[in-house]
Amino acid sequence: KILQRRAIMAQKDWMKIKLEKVSISNLSTRVYFGLFVDDTKILLSVEDPPSLQVYDVTDSTVSLVYTYPCPSAPFGLCYSGESMDKVYISFGTRVEHYQIEINGTVALRKIETIQLEREMKTISRRSSVIFARSYVERIICDLNFSIKHTVACKADANWPFVSCSLNGNENAFTLNGQNLVIVDEYNKEVLNRPLSTDKARGLSFDLQDNVLVCLRSDKLMQIKHGGGESRDIDLPGIQDSYNVVLHPTGEKVMVLDFEEKFCVYNVVLN
Repeated sequence: KILQRRAIMAQKDWMKIKLEKVSISNLSTRVYFGLFVDDTKILLSVEDPPSLQVYDVTDSTVSLVYTYPCPSAPFGLCYSGESMDKVYISFGTRVEHYQIEINGTVALRKIETIQLEREMKTISRRSSVIFARSYVERIICDLNFSIKHTVACKADANWPFVSCSLNGNENAFTLNGQNLVIVDEYNKEVLNRPLSTDKARGLSFDLQDNVLVCLRSDKLMQIKHGGGESRDIDLPGIQDSYNVVLHPTGEKVMVLDFEEKFCVYNVVLN
């Protein structure tokens, strides 16, 4: 039902939404990457100790419900298809493919390991392309992680971030923390927009291809599709926004805070 629910949410005017806090949770370390794996659970990629952690975010009482120890630090993650129960997780020089089983309890089962031609810290997938970044370059791959394009691109501060559009094969990233750049699957630049800051970090397309950008503050910047209009969205509970993750239906948003916590929000009309 993901596509049906997404279609309903896409009818909203996303330049008028607000975010209503559902839950907030403190963490024992900084976490930069996460995903929704169903309506009430999120998967976080934790470097120290190296692990994958699943949290229940049904309401304000957040609970850690599952920990999967990893032999080395996991980094970026993305869905491997249109469902929420299969994910790719990058370990730098390899990607591991997991099935997430939720049936009363939670479990992760590794399906396969994919060795990479080049290091990929962050990954994002759409229907026919995978976009990735390392500390020093952007990479465009086919769905088997075979490389089609590479471009030199230095990471912003701690981490490189990427986000794929839900409506097409476009990829957004920030450059030097100062510009929002969007390219297509052939690496053709679609947009290059100054942000009047050097603190832009994680980002996500919304359902109408506007882009939500974390600016290390208590707000998100939302930039309208095409790069014209922009506005700020308040983030109750967040002080230092570092990455933003959209639920595949568009009904929820998660924001990871540099201050070792995260918040989950319902998307509502203002």
